[in-house]
Amino acid sequence: MSALLENYEACIAGQAGIALVRGPAGIGKSALLRAFGEHVAASGALLLQATGSAAERTLPLGVIGQLLHGVESASPDSRSLMKLLEETRLRFGSAAGELSALCRAVLALARERPLVLLIDDIHHGDPASQEFLRYLAYRLDASRILLVLGESSSQPGDPDFQAELLHLPWCSTINLGLFSAEEVAELAGADGTGASPADLHELSGGNPLLVRALLEDHRAGAAGTETGPVLPGELFTEAVEICLYRSDAAVRWTAWAASILGDEASRVRIAEVLSSPVQVVDGGLTALAEMGLLLPDGRFRHEAVRAAVKKRVNHYQRPRLEARSAWVLHEHGATTTVVAAHLVQAQRITAPWVLPTLREGAERALAENDVTLALDCLRVARDLCTDEAASLEIKTAIVSAAWRVNPRMAEHYLPELAEAAAQGRLGARDARVVTGCLLWFGRTEDALRVLEVLIEADTSRKRSAAGFRVPHELDLVRLWMVYGYPGLPGIDRQSAIEASLEPLTPMQSPPLRASALLAAVVCEEESGEIVVRAEQALQTTPFNDNTMTVIVAALISLILVDQLSTADSWCRKLEKDAVTHRSPVWQAILVAVRALVEIRMGRLAEAAESARSALELVPAQGWGVPVTAPLSALIYAESLLGHPDKAAAFLGVPVPEAAYATPGGVMLLWARGHFHLASGNPYAALDDFYACGELMSDLGIELHALVQWRTDAAEAYLELGDAQRARELVEEQMALLGPGRTWMRGVSLRVLAGACEPKKRLPLLQEAVDIFRDQGHRLKEAQALEELGRAHYKLGHEKQARSLNRKAQRLMRELGMRQQARPSTPAGTARDTASAEQENALGLSDAELRVASLAARSQSNREIAEELFITLSTVEQHMTRVLRKLGVRSRGDLSAKLLEIQAEEEALTR
Repeated sequence: MSALLENYEACIAGQAGIALVRGPAGIGKSALLRAFGEHVAASGALLLQATGSAAERTLPLGVIGQLLHGVESASPDSRSLMKLLEETRLRFGSAAGELSALCRAVLALARERPLVLLIDDIHHGDPASQEFLRYLAYRLDASRILLVLGESSSQPGDPDFQAELLHLPWCSTINLGLFSAEEVAELAGADGTGASPADLHELSGGNPLLVRALLEDHRAGAAGTETGPVLPGELFTEAVEICLYRSDAAVRWTAWAASILGDEASRVRIAEVLSSPVQVVDGGLTALAEMGLLLPDGRFRHEAVRAAVKKRVNHYQRPRLEARSAWVLHEHGATTTVVAAHLVQAQRITAPWVLPTLREGAERALAENDVTLALDCLRVARDLCTDEAASLEIKTAIVSAAWRVNPRMAEHYLPELAEAAAQGRLGARDARVVTGCLLWFGRTEDALRVLEVLIEADTSRKRSAAGFRVPHELDLVRLWMVYGYPGLPGIDRQSAIEASLEPLTPMQSPPLRASALLAAVVCEEESGEIVVRAEQALQTTPFNDNTMTVIVAALISLILVDQLSTADSWCRKLEKDAVTHRSPVWQAILVAVRALVEIRMGRLAEAAESARSALELVPAQGWGVPVTAPLSALIYAESLLGHPDKAAAFLGVPVPEAAYATPGGVMLLWARGHFHLASGNPYAALDDFYACGELMSDLGIELHALVQWRTDAAEAYLELGDAQRARELVEEQMALLGPGRTWMRGVSLRVLAGACEPKKRLPLLQEAVDIFRDQGHRLKEAQALEELGRAHYKLGHEKQARSLNRKAQRLMRELGMRQQARPSTPAGTARDTASAEQENALGLSDAELRVASLAARSQSNREIAEELFITLSTVEQHMTRVLRKLGVRSRGDLSAKLLEIQAEEEALTR
C-alpha cells in the first residue's frame, strides 16, 4: 500500500506514473487495489476502475469501456466521450488515428484534477484495450495520471504488453509475496479465534486467502474453545480451488496431476502424465509454490493441501488422469500397491499388465492391512477378468478379504463359489475358505458337499518314515464341523478326532496344532496338557486370515479348562493386534470371546459392554451363526445386572436356524432362561433350561464348563417351591462332574444348599464360597456369601450374618450389580419348602416379592405383567402364593406386611 500511495502523491504533484501490481492467486492483490481505490476516491481525485475478464476478451475495448462508464457522473463531456469510444471500437484496426483521438480525450480528463486509472486482472484484458493502454502509456509523462494495473503471476498475460510498459521510466513493479510467519501471527491475533499461528502458517504457506479460510474453519469447528489445533475444513478446500481457478490452465493441470501422483510425483512424471513439456510443468510448479501450495522442493506443503486439490479435480478428467498415472508409475517401476491404487480409480484399461497388477496389489494391500484397497483392487479385477478359473479365484479372494470387515459383504458370492467347489472347479485352498464361510452362515449341506470333494481329491495323506503323519489342514475343517456342528450328519466324529490326535511332525502348521488342541478338548484330556497346548498355539501362531480359527480354538480351550485370567489377558492382547490389522471382524470375535470370559469371572457390566461392542463392530446380520456368542453374553449379563428391559431388546434379534444345531444355540437358550428367571417367570426359564439339556443330548455333547442347565433348572424349581425336584437335579449334576474342587462343583453346592434346611446349608455354602474365592469367580462368591449370611441369620447368628452380607454387597457393587437383581438367594426363601412355614418375612421368593411390591402400589395384574416382562397367568400364580405365604386376605393388606419385611431386611444388613 505504501508504494501505491507514493505513486499517487507523485501523481498529485504532476508526475505521471504506471504501477504494475503483481502477485499469485489468493495473495490479496484485488483487496489491495480496492483499498487503494477507496483512498483515492476519498481524496478528491477522479477514479476510473475496471476489471479484466476472460469472458470479455473478444469484446474490443471492453476494459476501456468499463473505465469510461465511470466518467458519466463525473464529467459533462461523458456523452461525447462514450460516442468516441463506440466509433473507435467500430473502426479499431483500420484507423490508427481513432486511438489517438480517444487517448486525447482521456488525457483531457486529468486537466482539472488528478486521474487514477485502476484496472485489476489486466492479464484478462482484451487485445484492443491493451493496445490502447500501451498507446496511452507513452503519453503520460506530462500529465497527472496514475495507471495502476493488477496482474496475477499465476496467470500471466501478454509478455509483449508487459515488456513495453516495464521499459518506461515512469513504470514501477510492486510484487506481492506470501505473508511471513510474523504477519500470519498478527492476522491470527486480530481475528481472536485462538488459532495457532504456527499451524496457520504451515497449512497456508502465508497465502492470505488460505489463512482467512482456515480462521473461518477454526471458528466454525472450535465450538467456543479459545485454543486448539487448526483443522482444514470445507472453506479451506474452496479457497484452494479459488487459487487454482484464478491460475493458468497449465497450473491447474500441474496441481491436479501432482495431487493424484502424491508421494510419487516428480516434474518428469507429471509431464508424462499430462503429455506436456517439462518446461510447462516447471512453470506450473513455480506458480504453485508462489501461491503457497507447494514447498520449494515441489512437494505439497501439507497433506491437507494435497487432499483439497485432489478433491476438486475435474470429475470428468479424474479417471483419465488416474489411468495415465497408473501407466506412468508402472513404466517407472513403482510398487504394485501404488499402481493398483490408481487403477481402481482409473477409466478402464485393458493392457496385459493390469490384471496381474491388481491381483498382486490386493495381496500386498492385505499384507499391509489395507483391506479397503484390497477389495477395490479385487472388484476391478473381477470386472476385467474373462477367464472362468481366474474369475473364481478372484471372487474367493474377495470373500476372504471382505471377511475382515463384514462377512455380509461376501455372502452373495457363496452360492456360485459353493457350486464351483462342489464340482471341483476350485483349488483346495479356496475350497477350504468357502467351506468356512458356508459354516459361518449355517449352510451346512453345501459345506458337506464341498468337504466330500476335498476329501475325495486328497491323495497326499502319507506317513513319514519316522511314523509321523504328514500335516493336512483338512483335519481342522472336519474337526471344526465336529465342534461347531456336533450333530451334523455325514461327519464321522470319532475318525475326525482320532486323526487329529495322531502324532504330528515337529514342523506341524498352526492349523494342525489347533486341530490337535480341539481334539484334546473334545476328548476331555487332562486340563494341564490342554493349557500347555493352548498357550503354545497362541505364542507361536501369527495373526492373519489363516490363523483366526487357531486363535479362537486356543482361547475357547482355555475357557473350558477354567484358565480365565490367562484367556482374558490373551484376548486383550489379540484385540490390539486386530485393531492394528484394521479388521473389525477379528476384533469383534475376540471381544465376544472376552465377554464370555468376563461372565465366568463375574464381571457382568464389562461383559455386557464387550458383547455390545462386538455387535457394534459387526452388525448382527453379518455375524451369521456365531451371533449367538455376543447375544447370549449380552442377554445373560443384562438380566443378572437387573436390566431385563435391556436384555429383552436383544431377544428379537434374528438368529439363523442352523445356530440351534451348535453349542452357540445351547448358550442362547441358557441366556434366555436366565432372562426369564430374572424377570420372575420361572416356568419359562424351566422350558429353556430343559431345552438346553435336550439340545445337548441331540448333539451328543455336554458343556459342563459353559452351561450347567441342571443347576439352573434347580434354581427355577426353588423359585417355584419344589425343593425335592431341585435337589434331584443338583445331585444328578454333581454325579456328572466327578471329584475335584471345580467352580462347577461350587455352583452345584450353592444351589443344593437352597434345597436343604438351614442347619445343613452352612457347610455346603462355606465350601462353595471357598471354591469361588480360590478360583476368582467373584460373582458366584458374592451370591454364595449372601446366601451364607441368610443361612446364619435364620439360625440366629445375626453378627455373622451382617458381616457376610456386607461382604456380599461390597462385591456386588464392585461388579456393577444391583443387589438381588435376580433370584440369587436360594437359601432362606420360599424355595426352602422344608421350613417355608417358619420363614415368615423372608418367605417370599424374589419374583414373588417383586410382584407383591407392585401390587401394593395398586397396579393391576396386567400392568405388573407388562412391567416385569412376564405373562398374566404368571402374575396371578405369584399373587396367589404371596397372599397365602404372608397370611393376608387381600391386596389392600400387602403394604403393611411389606413394611414388616423391609424392617427385617434392614436389621439383616446393619
